[in-house]
Amino acid sequence: SRFNYAVILLSILAAIFLYFWVYQKKFNKTVFCLGLVVLTALIIYVIAPGNYIRRNEELTHVLTIKDYLIGPFKMSFWFIYKYIILKLPFHLLFMFPAFFIGYLLKDHLIAVMPTNKKILRFIIWTIVFCLFCTYMQSLSMFIAKGSQRERTLEMLSIITTFCIIIIFVVIGANIKFQKIVLVVSIICSLGASLFLLRRIYVSYPVISKYSVAVDERHRTIENALKNFNGDTLVLKKLPSSSWLHSGELTKRAGGNPMNNIFLEEYYKPKFALDIEN
Repeated sequence: SRFNYAVILLSILAAIFLYFWVYQKKFNKTVFCLGLVVLTALIIYVIAPGNYIRRNEELTHVLTIKDYLIGPFKMSFWFIYKYIILKLPFHLLFMFPAFFIGYLLKDHLIAVMPTNKKILRFIIWTIVFCLFCTYMQSLSMFIAKGSQRERTLEMLSIITTFCIIIIFVVIGANIKFQKIVLVVSIICSLGASLFLLRRIYVSYPVISKYSVAVDERHRTIENALKNFNGDTLVLKKLPSSSWLHSGELTKRAGGNPMNNIFLEEYYKPKFALDIEN
């Protein structure tokens, strides 16, 4: 139902539906029904009061026709450069084992595996599909006035990763150097595991500390509703963390109007809420 997800899903479903209709002269009911479900979910998402209000607040920037024509191409190149080219070592680290998986599963993939003559064509069309998804996702962001650019790339990142893995599996199924691929896959798997463990080691304490502080803020307000008689309740400042918003006081507490819980609106205290300097 998410706006940016729905645009790319509808694009893919429309392409599949047209393929069946034009080339196989078949009205594919399954794909058509899936398209209706996604379209219905998109309509519900757009007209939902909370999303409608938030979207109106975000869509204040006026774009020209030139922006719509050139902007998606620029954003597509931006995504490819920042999230694929610059992070190619990490892609290889995590996805190189897919070569060996392809080698192990090649006997089971014969029915769906392209022939040697069609492997290059398969890879090219997979890349074209990724570029198509990249453009449609970029276009959807411009329709949404470019709001929340990084977050709207979630699905595109998933699709790109999935396509790269498929390409690696197909190539791996045609590789004959088993021992070399196995050794490199083990090394890459160990490197990826160490990278993930380091991220968990660094990130978990920060997120945990923030979550505990948010819970403590709620308990402080709940206790004050019963026992506090002053004019202003001063709360502890939350520790720095990633973008988490369940403990904000009011819309004035942050520049983004999307906060899930405004504590003053939620608790409706008789006293004012403030944060210590």
